[in-house]
Amino acid sequence: MHNLVITNTLFQRKEVYKYTWYSNDGRTRNMLGYIIVSRRWRSSITNFETYRSAELGSSDHRLVVSNLRLHLKAQKSDHRPPKLDLNNLANSNTRQVNAVTISNRFDCLGQISESEEAWRLFKDGVLLSVESTIGHLKPRKKSWISQETLDAIEQRRKARLAKDLVT
Repeated sequence: MHNLVITNTLFQRKEVYKYTWYSNDGRTRNMLGYIIVSRRWRSSITNFETYRSAELGSSDHRLVVSNLRLHLKAQKSDHRPPKLDLNNLANSNTRQVNAVTISNRFDCLGQISESEEAWRLFKDGVLLSVESTIGHLKPRKKSWISQETLDAIEQRRKARLAKDLVT
């Protein structure tokens, strides 16, 4: 009903290792200690053991241990702002257009009294004006083969052709 699994029953063990409680008469025994996990994590359970030699004070219960293997993955962020192409600011014409665009966006900031709202408008205004004037960097694809490798391939091709011409 709740998609749970008892880890005690996942592994084949001798009868001696299954029971977690023994009565004082030495004959009566039961499996009382359970480790229950979600069915989703069932494949992560690597081992289950009952330790007969572990002392738990004056208790007649045995120690129950289960091993769990976890593979943690880093969460990828959904939004990564694209990088701005700051090399365009080397051009004096682009710098001048950018400065004018930014100053035009700040004319409306004098009317706002809240500092949080003013900061948000300031930040968004600068980003929008810079994006519109200087643009974003184009993603560069790294070549999967180096120039040295290409040269070696060309040299080998020439050697093969030279050998074919000689014979």
